[in-house]
Amino acid sequence: FYDNKAFLLNAVEYLLDDQALLSLRSKTILLPLLNKDKTHSQRVYWQLFNLCLPLLLLALFGTVFALHRRRTFGRKSR
Repeated sequence: FYDNKAFLLNAVEYLLDDQALLSLRSKTILLPLLNKDKTHSQRVYWQLFNLCLPLLLLALFGTVFALHRRRTFGRKSR
């Protein structure tokens, strides 16, 4: 499936006579590797951050939403 897509893109670009696009598409981009010592030392921090922050935000949103609904739709004294 993916090879067919690449073949079709290359064929269309070749038929359009756009050689600059072909040379740009053949370039490879090297991504820098992560520092293994730094990632190993900060592993627990990022695990807790990614676990606790969404839960805290959800609890905060739920509390604010519940208070807003209680204030808006609560019994009104006469």
